[in-house]
Order: sequence, then C-alpha cells, then structure tokens
Amino acid sequence: MIREERFVLSKRQYAIDLGSLDVEEREGVRGSYWRFSFRAAWFRKQAGVLHACMGTLRGTQFNSADQYKDDPAVAMLLGYRDGRYGGECHARLSAEWLFWSEPQRFQAMMGQHEFLRRMLQGYPKSPSDWVGDDLEPYDAWWRFETTKELQS
Repeated sequence: MIREERFVLSKRQYAIDLGSLDVEEREGVRGSYWRFSFRAAWFRKQAGVLHACMGTLRGTQFNSADQYKDDPAVAMLLGYRDGRYGGECHARLSAEWLFWSEPQRFQAMMGQHEFLRRMLQGYPKSPSDWVGDDLEPYDAWWRFETTKELQS
C-alpha cells in the first residue's frame, strides 16, 4: 500500500487504525506466512450517494518476520499489495440510510453510528478532523498500488 497525505475519492483510499493490527502466523506450502487485519474506514460513492464505511482490511504477508520488528503495522501495510478484495464493510452510513452487516450490541452500534456520522460531517478532511478525542485515531490515507505501479 502507499500512504498519501491528500484525499482523492477515486483512489479508493483507507484510513487505518494502526493500533488495531492483529497478526497470526501460519504454516503453508511456501513456509511460514502471516495473516493480518486492521480496523479501517473509507468513503465510497454509489449511484451518486456518498457512503462512510467502517470495517476490516485483511491481508497476507510471506516476507521474513525480521522485516516487521521496528514498526509492524506500517511494515505490513507497505508490503500489502493485493487490493482485489478491498475492505470488509461492517457498517455503512449515508444521508439516506444506515447499514450493519451483522447483529451487534446496541451500544456498539451507536458508537459506530457516531463514528460514521462524524466521518460524513468531516468529508473530505483527514481523520484527525472527524474522529474526535473519544475515538481511536486513524492514520490516513492509504491506498493500494495500481496495476501500472506494480508493473514498474
């Protein structure tokens, strides 16, 4: 992934909670590999309607574990190249409707609603402007490399 300072909706960028990194080492045919996930938030436009989304960004790394010792969250993102699937949306809010992908406790749902509401109000500003003091900070903006960038 590539970290960028400026938000551009068409680049399908993500704001990522670097502190939410969850890593699991596994054994496979090619040896050891790491499955990882982050909490993430992003904007998408569908049929002209802007949506604030939150969910999980998951990936796999096959590189040496030594590479991740200093700053594992950033190292995992910098090595994450397979953006085919994007983020797994757990909650989405637009001006017209609110969606949850799975049943949750009411208090958790209200916290997510507040987070998504702040995202929409702060659009297109950086997460530091729309997260607030009572929520975890998100690092923005991260995007997957394009096919052209991967080939060069």
